[in-house]
Amino acid sequence: MTGEQPDSARPVLGGAFFEELAERSPDAVVVSGEDGRVVWCNDQVGGLLGWDPADLVGRPVEVLLPTALKVRHVGHRDGFHASPAPRSMGPALTLTAVRSDGTEVPVEISLTPLRAGGANLVAAAIRDASVRRAAESALQASEERMRTSLDSMLDGFAAYRSVREQGVVVDFEWTYINAVGATTYRRTPAELVGARLCEVLPQFRDSGFFERYVKVVETGVPWSSAALDYADDDLAGTFELRAWRLGDGFAVTWRDVSGQVRVAAEAQASEERLRAVMASFTESLSLFTALRDDSGAIVDFRWDYANRNASITTGYSSEELVGRTLLGVFPQQGPAGMIAAYAAVVETGESYVEPALWYEDVWGDGQKARRCFDVRASKVGDGFVVVTRDVTAEREREAELELRQVDLERSNAEMRVLRELGDLLQSCADADEGYSVVARVAPRLFPGVVGALSSMGASRDDVEVRASWGEPTSSERFRPDQCWALRRGQVHRSGPGTPRCTHLKETVAAALCVPMIAQGSTSGALHLMCLYEDRNEQLLEELALTTAAQLSLALANLALRDTLRALSVRDPLTGLFNRRYMEETLQREVARAERSGEPLAVLQIDVDHFKCVNDEHGHDVGDTVLRAVADEMRAVFRDSDVVCRYGGEELSVILARTDAEAAGQRFAALRERLGDLRVPTRDGLLAAPTVSCGLAVWPDDGGTGADLVLTADQALYAAKAAGRDRLVRAGGLPVPRGGG
Repeated sequence: MTGEQPDSARPVLGGAFFEELAERSPDAVVVSGEDGRVVWCNDQVGGLLGWDPADLVGRPVEVLLPTALKVRHVGHRDGFHASPAPRSMGPALTLTAVRSDGTEVPVEISLTPLRAGGANLVAAAIRDASVRRAAESALQASEERMRTSLDSMLDGFAAYRSVREQGVVVDFEWTYINAVGATTYRRTPAELVGARLCEVLPQFRDSGFFERYVKVVETGVPWSSAALDYADDDLAGTFELRAWRLGDGFAVTWRDVSGQVRVAAEAQASEERLRAVMASFTESLSLFTALRDDSGAIVDFRWDYANRNASITTGYSSEELVGRTLLGVFPQQGPAGMIAAYAAVVETGESYVEPALWYEDVWGDGQKARRCFDVRASKVGDGFVVVTRDVTAEREREAELELRQVDLERSNAEMRVLRELGDLLQSCADADEGYSVVARVAPRLFPGVVGALSSMGASRDDVEVRASWGEPTSSERFRPDQCWALRRGQVHRSGPGTPRCTHLKETVAAALCVPMIAQGSTSGALHLMCLYEDRNEQLLEELALTTAAQLSLALANLALRDTLRALSVRDPLTGLFNRRYMEETLQREVARAERSGEPLAVLQIDVDHFKCVNDEHGHDVGDTVLRAVADEMRAVFRDSDVVCRYGGEELSVILARTDAEAAGQRFAALRERLGDLRVPTRDGLLAAPTVSCGLAVWPDDGGTGADLVLTADQALYAAKAAGRDRLVRAGGLPVPRGGG
């Protein structure tokens, strides 16, 4: 049968509107009947399948299918007409259609049942899927390149998804882990992917790590640690790690630094352990694409990706490296240099591994220098990924230690002092005592060197010298931008040919400033001014780096301890002491009063009508009122008085060596200040509420701290019952003068 039919023979498919819509569709539309023959199609079939619409009408729809599908399609067609239902383009299968010239093209097909002229029809919308398939192939190649990059990392890397029950994270499941990371658990990646973290490490849930990772997932705030201990039946060590949210889960990189920690603790051990303490390890990861000439030969490589540590290796930031060429950054590495080695990796597919490769080149700072790297390069597509670690200091130190035994003895002595300094810092009560210890021990570490230790202020816009030895050579306070080390986050030497730190006094000819970085944050700097020309500058800098690293962590721990101590005894809303501290202090003060025979007063104070403030103005205003009352109490009572938040809007004051009359006078002063107080709100100024007070005095109103609090509380209730805004003495005794 010929495929030609006059327009009058074409069935009406749903009216002119439908036909116009199908004609305007960007997809090819083919309508067939129950017998499988084409009854109508739009002009788009010509562009996609090469068929003339008039020639296609009347033919079996199977002419559009590959041979392998023709027979099966008859059964599929009958099944569709038996149970017709739309099959939309979204979940449609990707198939292959046959063009009029016999070639095949990948397509997506969706089906729609129609009813026209009493006949059951089906409309097939056909779309070219070539672009999508090409995009999927490109995406797969990109994922393979990234996976190869991750597998080449020298650090462990893993990704997890959250396992939730009723919306709560109860575990994490591995979705990826590289080979280096799997060795941490003494397993292979295949054994870990799909496993649950708490099942592999049963003690993980109670180690503190679990809560930290849950917080990363729920808040999106990354978490990192320079040295964190973990112990389990299958895993134990100290790790440097960083975790960040990834979808409904997280990714983490880590490095096992257990060996370095042991080296720091055993500084008198072997030469290798000494080098580990003194060396600064730097690793960078870069991804390159080959640049070829007209003959196809590799002539250079272009940076496609560089991690943040690549800047340490090259002198350029990660952003500055992307798009640059290898020879543009390292001009000396032409055909006789590393270009040839990396080209061999790309052309042969064989990895390049060199633990001690010396580069002599011009680096990012414009200076020609010779450096040594641990290099690992692997082929990725038409390029390669390379991981490097700067080991120049290690290799040079190896040669130097072989020639200079005296330097080894000196270093051992310095390590002993460093260990002693570390032990002393661990025993310090607070950060102030820690700085005092540094000032006494530092002259033994740096003989003949004047120095100072500075600390970054809480506002991060000022720096204060907290410890110094020798003649002062720096301003006691200065801005962070006045020190190049703090400004750049790198060691800086002030002297001839280099910018000078302006916090130094004019008499200082040369100085070394080393930033102190703990847990990813700059906390201050170590400043050294050398007075003797025979001091080896390189050795001085190495010792300064090690000392700064140890001091930054130790002093950060002391500062954290001070913060935690304050949090344990302070009420977070008002800044007053909390109830626990009040009860402990009252017990000590009662014991002191028993020894000395001096009086001791306790005030229990309650903010009147506080519930009304919350109800009328909201809890935010209520909190503001409590803070304002707390500020006034701090202004009225002595530094020796203990002002506490007992609970809710009830406040307590312990007044040592104070009788009832003096306590009443202080309360009267508080009432007077509160009478003038106005609290700002969104609606204007709010007059501060009045306060009621109960007073108890040792020994008249109780022999123990608990007795005094109970008695003062009863007096407080009496004050409220009597009309509020007053002080009532325990037991109905006369109100002290000025306290009514």
